Amino acid sequence: MAQIITYPKLSTLANNDLLLVSDVSSPNKTTNSLEIDILAQHIIVTNNVVKGTGTNNYVTQWVDGPNSILGDSPAFTFDGGAGLKQFILTDGYRFVVDRDAATTLGDPEYAITQNGVNKTSFGWDDDGGGFGFLYNWAGKGFKFGSGVLYPQFELLTDPSPLNISFCDLQIDVNGAGPSTGSKSLIFRGIDDLGNQLDGARIFTTDSLINPSGQDLFFQTADDAGVLQTGLYIDAFQQIAIAKSPATAQLDVGGSLNIDGIAQFQNRVALVNATNQNQGLRFTHPAGGASGVVNMYYNGVAAGSRYVISRGATGGPEIELESDGDINLNRASNGNVLIGGNATFNNDATVDGVFAAEDAVFFNGLDSFADDAAAAAAGIAKGVVYQTDGSGAPPLNVAGILMVKQ
Repeated sequence: MAQIITYPKLSTLANNDLLLVSDVSSPNKTTNSLEIDILAQHIIVTNNVVKGTGTNNYVTQWVDGPNSILGDSPAFTFDGGAGLKQFILTDGYRFVVDRDAATTLGDPEYAITQNGVNKTSFGWDDDGGGFGFLYNWAGKGFKFGSGVLYPQFELLTDPSPLNISFCDLQIDVNGAGPSTGSKSLIFRGIDDLGNQLDGARIFTTDSLINPSGQDLFFQTADDAGVLQTGLYIDAFQQIAIAKSPATAQLDVGGSLNIDGIAQFQNRVALVNATNQNQGLRFTHPAGGASGVVNMYYNGVAAGSRYVISRGATGGPEIELESDGDINLNRASNGNVLIGGNATFNNDATVDGVFAAEDAVFFNGLDSFADDAAAAAAGIAKGVVYQTDGSGAPPLNVAGILMVKQ
């Protein structure tokens, strides 16, 4: 505590008079003095009210406390008008307070600057937008608000990937539940007419097939701006593309194109291959009808033939009957060429010309004396048989090859 003792009676002080200050709590009862004219340079009093301190808006400090010397500190204030106030340090740092009504990235509410460059900006936008903000020197940071014009939380970052390394990014539940999914992760966009829309959305719903599971939806806006499910993953990790729900481990709601090799460890099942547009098709890269081969059933009835046909002929060239019989060009769509040996273990029927460029061997042909004996045994016209040597000349030689007339 300081105490001033004067005697005789206190009178108006002159500039060279001393103001005595004594610290009575000090063991030595130290007394210091300050010339009045020095003090007047730092304390401005108008109508008994202290109006300001320092010179040129500098904040006053004791530059030599033991000798009672006051002086300017490294900090001073600046009034820029229109609500702009600055607290300035001599090394280039400033604390800026801007209370105007046009807050932008370059004109923040509060800022720490160095040599005129914003280092950190923070505050509240009071122009009716209704959001708080925190930015760094590059204008990157975040906004947080509660109004319609601004989202509750918005990150402002560079186009490069944003890393959130300190925690997981959690999307909260969409309601109290039970049986409730998540809120949505929404991607905004602008269409060709300049209208903003929800371009994509990711969310979960309670699973219909698993009491504890969730189904995951990936949706994109169609040409009408309506969100449609493009990818769906259910609680059993069944995946559906362009449809939902999934009925198989991979369920595609349209055409499927595979540029590489597709390997199947089990079978490929085609459940509705009842015409040439629904079966298995092979297309030559050269194109054209002749470059198309179709494999399918020729109808929906039980026992329908399974056929292989060229697209150019209208087919079929090869037919597999329900009893295992095979028809080759039964509809006369072409010839049958066998480049190697052909073995027939049973009867062989040729509706057209049978031509062999090499030897034809017949093993196990029935033997008869002549046509009459063959007919009596039920051999039809055109069937090949051989003589048994009991017929009239010249058929009295066994092994002659005959065709039933």
